Amino acid sequence: MSQWTHLAGIIRIDNLLRRIAPGAPTAKDVIRILLEDAPVGSEGGCHFHFVKWPEVDDYKEKDHTNVHEGGIYWGDAIISADLRDVGDDDEIEKIKQWFTDLAKKLWDGKLIIRQAVLEIEVEYKYNRVLHLVDQEENTWIDTITLKTEE
Repeated sequence: MSQWTHLAGIIRIDNLLRRIAPGAPTAKDVIRILLEDAPVGSEGGCHFHFVKWPEVDDYKEKDHTNVHEGGIYWGDAIISADLRDVGDDDEIEKIKQWFTDLAKKLWDGKLIIRQAVLEIEVEYKYNRVLHLVDQEENTWIDTITLKTEE
């Protein structure tokens, strides 16, 4: 039987620094940062979807957004993965390191992570949740919940 590890996460990115720092990363740059050292299993790796919020000057009733030109909410990076043959402690630590390193890489690239959360489900073992506390200090809450046999 194969060991599977499932990932689900989101990184909410603001462009507060981007507004005052010319040359900050574009969406393509953010995706490149996400892909660097991204976790991989024996049948493939992570899937990423980047949603850049539109810049509009008025409230749009149909999608309930109110994003103004130059607003600070820039977009979301959504992460998912089903990693086969991944689950030993060293592999999970590499996933944690990859995700926590994203905060520093984006900070160095003049983008602020407003919120970042990644759930790592190691089948039959535990769920681990990483939650960003402070991007500049690169501090995280790391919670592990063991799965119990029923």
